[in-house]
Amino acid sequence: MPQLNLADFSPQLIWLVITFPALYLVMLKIALPHIGYVLQERPDRITDDRAARHYGPQEPVDHVLERPFVGPDGLVKLRIYWPKGVARAARPLPIMIYYHGGGWVLGSLKSHDRGVRALTNAARCVSVSVDYRLAPENPFPAAVEDCAAALRWVAENAAARRSAGSSVFSPSSMISA
Repeated sequence: MPQLNLADFSPQLIWLVITFPALYLVMLKIALPHIGYVLQERPDRITDDRAARHYGPQEPVDHVLERPFVGPDGLVKLRIYWPKGVARAARPLPIMIYYHGGGWVLGSLKSHDRGVRALTNAARCVSVSVDYRLAPENPFPAAVEDCAAALRWVAENAAARRSAGSSVFSPSSMISA
């Protein structure tokens, strides 16, 4: 049976175990023999591997650009996707902002890349995926602040491009933005 180390668990899970001791017994008797190997892995690696299995092969898109912007507490990285076959259309494309799942604790641009690519092509829109700060290293409301700042950044940049008469979020205009 794997050794338990409290550093491997989130504070929320530790609280549950202390509050509901029966949960600890269930973990020891049932769950840990089957998932003990997970405790040795980094959470981002786990979500990246699961995403690859869940979403299947990586779908090609027309263009992908990583673009940081200054958020409330430093740089926040965005990954912007243009759908295959329509990215250089004369008309502006709709924009979808994607905040990956993971309960504000897990997930990354990499773990949700395949899903965002598929959504981008299916919706025929520009997708902006946000690499917000994760807990517990960055306590609440850090992730929410990053997500709100990303929404403002996208809205401001889309409006500026429309008023300048350019195509919204064309790959070449985003490099200099």
